[in-house]
Formats: sequence, structure tokens, C-alpha cells
Amino acid sequence: MLKIPYKKRKNAWIVVKRIDSPYGEGTESVVSLGCTLKGELENPTWKVHIPVELIEDVISALKLARDGQ
Repeated sequence: MLKIPYKKRKNAWIVVKRIDSPYGEGTESVVSLGCTLKGELENPTWKVHIPVELIEDVISALKLARDGQ
């Protein structure tokens, strides 16, 4: 698990981890992105699962959003 602390909030983190077979045997691996404002790294309040095959597209979209597009 990778942990990215919020810069201006205490106990707030973004957590990133790969999950293999997240929905049972034979399902495709995902990268789980989570957010916690309470320091609960293993059980973030908010999370999204992104199929591994779409990671590069999501990274590109995040960069565009960062740049105001």
C-alpha cells in the first residue's frame, strides 16, 4: 500500500494499492484509490477501483484535470 498524506490536513491520506481478483477468482486486477480524513488507512471512507488496463488513461485524465482542461 502506498500512502500519500494531505499537505494541510492532519490524519488525512490518499491510499493506493493493487488488488488481484477483487470480485472473486478470475476477475481482473484493479488499483484501489482511497481517501480517508480520519487516518483509517485500511478502511478509507471513499474508494474507487480502476481496472489495471485503464491506469494509463486515468493518469492522463488526471494530468489534464490538474492543468485545467
